[in-house]
Amino acid sequence: MTVKGIISVVNSNENEGVYQTSDLSVLIGAEELGNYYPTQADRIQYTQAGSTVQAKIISIKTYRGDQPVYHSLVVRPQ
Repeated sequence: MTVKGIISVVNSNENEGVYQTSDLSVLIGAEELGNYYPTQADRIQYTQAGSTVQAKIISIKTYRGDQPVYHSLVVRPQ
């Protein structure tokens, strides 16, 4: 499934040193995923500098519960 999202770098200082410097934050609107909720068993792929990178989801926050507005993921490139 292809979806649109916003990717940014995670600042490890803001996250109490739990995350690596290579970790990324990905925001995905709920409409992009429909009724699907991402899990830590999922992986995402994104393009960086012309090549495809696969990343493992290590943290998920879904905003607005049963009727989500967006999903905030922290992913680690593999």
